[in-house]
Parts: sequence; C-alpha cells; structure tokens
Amino acid sequence: MVGDQLTVLVTDDDRGVRQLFAEWLSEDNEVVTAADGEAALSALSPAVDVVFLDREMPGLSGSEVAREIAAADVDPHVVVVSSQRVDADIVDAPIDGYVRKPASESDLRRVLQEHRTRDEYQTSLDELFALTAKLAAIEADVPPEQLADDEQVRRLRWLVAEKRAEVDHALARTCADWSTVFRTCGDHADPPAPKQF
Repeated sequence: MVGDQLTVLVTDDDRGVRQLFAEWLSEDNEVVTAADGEAALSALSPAVDVVFLDREMPGLSGSEVAREIAAADVDPHVVVVSSQRVDADIVDAPIDGYVRKPASESDLRRVLQEHRTRDEYQTSLDELFALTAKLAAIEADVPPEQLADDEQVRRLRWLVAEKRAEVDHALARTCADWSTVFRTCGDHADPPAPKQF
C-alpha cells in the first residue's frame, strides 16, 4: 500500500461487474481484475490489500478461492460480494466481510476505508507491544533508583504513552458499531451442524 492507495483484486465472472467496480475504484487505487477463481489466485500477491470475491463462479467457487487465499502466504482483506442472502454458513469462512449485490460504490469504498483503519490500528498496536516489551525488559533488569534519572527510559515511557494514545484514538475512530459487533444471539440448546460456506 503506497500512501492511501490500495491494490484491489476484483474477482467476478460478470465482465460488467468487474468493469464497474474497476471504474469506481481505479481513480485512487490500483485495481486488478480476474474473471474466475483460477485467475484470482494467479493474480494474488503480497501487494494485494483487498480482494472483492464473487461467491458463485464457474470453476472454483468463491468459498474455495477464500480458503486458498487463507492457506497462501499473503494476508489480504477478503470480502465476498454476492447476491446470495448472507447466512450463518459464513461463520467458518475465511473472509473479512460480506457485501450484498447490487453493491454500490459507497459499499466498496466503505470496505476499503475499514481495511485502512484496521491496518493502521494493527501497525500501531504492534509498535505499542514492541515499546512496552522494551520498557518491561529494562524495568525488570535495572534497579528503580537507577531508572529515575535515566533520560532514555523517560523517553521510552513517553513513547509508550504516546503510542497507547494513538492506539486508543485509532480504535475510537473506527466505523464499527460496537454494540452490533458484540451483540449476542441468545442461548440456543443444540445448535444445528454448521453448513459449508
């Protein structure tokens, strides 16, 4: 990802859908298209940030492509775009989201913004963990009286506090409706066996 530009892989057996999605997104993103699952897997690389994936295609289905992507040495944000009604069968699917067709430009752009936010949050969180681990190692090995006047330790504590605030800010500005994310469905006696995505 260069700046705010993402590399987006649009996979759909409908040429019109591929062209429309590419038209919507190509002004400020690099868009690659694939007409089927095999072509999508061939186009997949570590540079791909987001995959929009049709669920029903000839040859490899969207679910098979999603599983292949999950097994590959890449980590794109995979979002199914389908006219099929979403159901609990997606619970075990290796996907990050689901958009119902007909999808709008704002639907796709919302997915890209969610990816950016999650990526920024993860980067900040990784940096916070690294700084915190350094500080914990120093505090465990150096007597407190020696740490009190150490300029480097003060600077490290300041960096930890700054990064923690950055992580909190990133989390607070996510688009997610957390009440929906954490909503429970109630108790069920014997849940049915899961369907295959």
